[in-house]
Amino acid sequence: MNTTTIDGWNQGIVCFWDAKTANHGFLKGAMGAVGLGKYCPPPYSVGASLKLAMAEYGRAHRKELLEGFENRTNTTIEVKRHENANNDGYEMIAVEHGKERNEYPRIFSAKVEMNGSECTTLTSGWSVVSDTYQIQAAYERNRQTCSASSVGQMLVKMVGLANGTCVREIGGVYYLPDGAANTWRKLCQAIDSPNGTQITWHEIRLNESSMRSIAASITKEITANAQKRFDKVMTGELGARALANQIESLKELRGKLHTYEVILDSPLQDVRELLKKARDAANMAHMLTLQDDVPA
Repeated sequence: MNTTTIDGWNQGIVCFWDAKTANHGFLKGAMGAVGLGKYCPPPYSVGASLKLAMAEYGRAHRKELLEGFENRTNTTIEVKRHENANNDGYEMIAVEHGKERNEYPRIFSAKVEMNGSECTTLTSGWSVVSDTYQIQAAYERNRQTCSASSVGQMLVKMVGLANGTCVREIGGVYYLPDGAANTWRKLCQAIDSPNGTQITWHEIRLNESSMRSIAASITKEITANAQKRFDKVMTGELGARALANQIESLKELRGKLHTYEVILDSPLQDVRELLKKARDAANMAHMLTLQDDVPA
């Protein structure tokens, strides 16, 4: 974990990371130890775990799997969801690239039997698979692994929970307001690893450039969210509960806007007006819906 404090004075955090796969049990335990266990991402699903296991087997055993093919140099291996699969079944196919057309013969297929335990079972191609245990072992390992993308998505969610915002148009760099350092430090201690996910964060002193970037980012974020909620309300298709959820979400956006107006020491008037328009529309729609539900 890399940290930097500028002039000993903190006005927020800028952070970025390189997310990697992680053992689900270890990650959940580490995050649970600092009170963040409920935010731990799930491991690979049953289907994804089988697909990855079959692909791994295909890479390791390519030569023997393509033993009977004439043009092995122009043949690739793919793993696809079985069209008639009921239990997360997948099939490995050979893609024979021809001059006029491709051929797609099946090499073998497998599914997961859920009988008290999760067991990978071949449903065709028994003769070409020399070691089914390798598929099972890879499957079990995958079922205990959080993908790098899920770890990254969890970090983005944590930024949001800390009232943070993305300050880079293409993503990857985030600002968190002052006060989020303790929670972020706990998260870093839980998941940062020399051989795994690495998080870099800096406690910063805001200047004109950083404030301009933060203002643009939070304006874009809240405007997009408020407009989306306004559009949903204006469809007239939301019931009372859905409208109540929209009102609550708009209230949270208003709180986030206030946080950033304080940080920037400047009102974001256009965003305020859009939030008010969306909130007024949601409140009116909610009131009318409740009236319609009252028996005559």
